Amino acid sequence: MQQLKPAEQPTFYFIGVTTGQSSIMRVFPEWARELGLTDAVIQGIDIDIHADPAVYREVVRFIRDDALSLGALVTTHKIDLYQACKDMFDHLDPYAVAFGELSAISKREGRLEGYAKDPISSGLALDAFVPAGWWRDHGGQVLLLGAGGAAGP
Repeated sequence: MQQLKPAEQPTFYFIGVTTGQSSIMRVFPEWARELGLTDAVIQGIDIDIHADPAVYREVVRFIRDDALSLGALVTTHKIDLYQACKDMFDHLDPYAVAFGELSAISKREGRLEGYAKDPISSGLALDAFVPAGWWRDHGGQVLLLGAGGAAGP
């Protein structure tokens, strides 16, 4: 993991393995403009898979304590980061607790908050392509495949 330095402007972090290769680095500036966050930037934090829990705690502590660090999107490390850091959060949403993972970190009114957003986005995606009433009318079944465990317990 690279050295974490205090942010010089409002910064949102992307926690992954090879963050520089992710499309979020190109997409975030567009989102920021749409949301009126013209002074916010995104910065990757690369961590080896299944890193020592102390590494995850260092990253969360840094985001919590740095005034211009806004929060983070977590990819590959959702479960490991949750397990290592769940006690560091002032609030964890019900999905984070139920699934034992964190995909988003935010700071709100001095509180560090953790969220699992994948169950929500997976549900919205499923609703978008499965016809209304399918399960009731057809006794349908589904096979969910994913790389991070977000589609099931």
